[in-house]
Amino acid sequence: MAITTNTFSRNSGYAQTDVIYQMEEALTWLGWHGGSVSGIVTGINAYSGGGTGPISDTLYSAFPSSGGTNIGIGSTASFYLDTDGSGNIEKVLVNRPGAGYVDGDSLTISAGDQWTGDANVTLTVYTDESTYGSSSTFYSKDVTESVTHPWGVLRKVNDATKVYGDTYYGFQVDGTGNRMLINAGSSFMPYTQESGNVSDDKAIGSATRFAGEYALDVSPLETPPFNNEYENNSLNVDMRVMQSGDYIDYASSPATFQMDLNVYKSGIDPNFAVFAYREPYKPATSILSNNYSVFFLHNFTTNFYDLDYVFQAGCTYIERLSSTDPGLRFRTCLSPHDYSSGQEYPAKRSAGTGYMRFSTSENAESMIYDSYMSSTYPAGNASEFSDVYFYHRDHTGRSGSPFTPLDSGNTVAPQADYNAVIKGIPLSAKLVPCPYYLPDDFVLINFDYASPDQNIQQGDTITISGSEIYTIITADYNQTTRTRGIAFCARTT
Repeated sequence: MAITTNTFSRNSGYAQTDVIYQMEEALTWLGWHGGSVSGIVTGINAYSGGGTGPISDTLYSAFPSSGGTNIGIGSTASFYLDTDGSGNIEKVLVNRPGAGYVDGDSLTISAGDQWTGDANVTLTVYTDESTYGSSSTFYSKDVTESVTHPWGVLRKVNDATKVYGDTYYGFQVDGTGNRMLINAGSSFMPYTQESGNVSDDKAIGSATRFAGEYALDVSPLETPPFNNEYENNSLNVDMRVMQSGDYIDYASSPATFQMDLNVYKSGIDPNFAVFAYREPYKPATSILSNNYSVFFLHNFTTNFYDLDYVFQAGCTYIERLSSTDPGLRFRTCLSPHDYSSGQEYPAKRSAGTGYMRFSTSENAESMIYDSYMSSTYPAGNASEFSDVYFYHRDHTGRSGSPFTPLDSGNTVAPQADYNAVIKGIPLSAKLVPCPYYLPDDFVLINFDYASPDQNIQQGDTITISGSEIYTIITADYNQTTRTRGIAFCARTT
């Protein structure tokens, strides 16, 4: 089945806020915006009960509530509880804002299975009846023209029947003019507090922040609900879904050329789409000069984890390696994480964290790499630790190949040749069990073009037959004596 594709363009001279609007439009076309919600909890009128918890000054950060009006299972508010040195509750703040509440709703935090004290906590809440998000807009955003770090947050509904069925992806321009950082979490507080201190009793904590349980939904370096906020004058580096220093590059220099965001949507799985940035009018002699980040969000569910207990978040970035040793690397982030002083602190409730190897109780390896080296231009031996091997036979010979006729004059019969379009690409060949395989309308193709110096670009066509045609999304190749390399493609026919 063929993909569908669309291009979202910004003319040269675009502002940083245009990058956020451009992504918002692309997500609208995909149908990924989670629709409108209202009735989020923004404060507490009164609370009582709770008895006595453990005798310590302990922070309890994300206790879910029951009761109230018109509450969906994935839109339940939760609360931060702070005890004094005697175990009595001395402060309650809003953590997850939830949705579907009304002013005066009476909520309960149950003792025993939730709150560790010896009595239920009861509270009444204030709400905001404003509408957040729509089918065509971000759940929350700040695109004020004067800001240096505009941002938008997507509420992506993976399964509305599940407690952690929503994922919140944040997109923020980093201020240099050509890079964007992607963040993620299981909840987001969109409300901007009008007055008071973020740590005041009965308040909402920090505004415009990722919300949830300490060390599970947010980094253990950031205590909710006081951190992880998006601000329009600083970059939020908490709970990113790329490694430190890794950003989505969308242009070579700020606003010099037209900037396109090309989106390729699977016809097999509409929840899978690839995003690719390009400057179509920038002079270039190869794809390296005017094509930028290619990535996809982990917008899928699988049958071996349950979104009642974990949330789905992650991102895979497809990067070109080098023209002297062409290949494509799938760099997959398994979980949102905070990166500080060389340590990675993941959101442990993220489904992908189950694959991580921890060197300490908090430090984990959040990024894994799969390198698909070109089999038509094997410049050297593959790395047994990072490369994924293709099955490839060509009796006519290829430089560096063990099947080159010049080696001995003997070849395997041409009937054994195999240079197929590679389908069934795993999210990562290093994940067992693999949680997701890319739909078969996205493939890898090794190519060998007889002429040197061919400028192969995103959008070029590879024809296998009259009924099987592909468009190139990204590629890496050598242009010396021939033009040989590997391309990541989407099927158009």
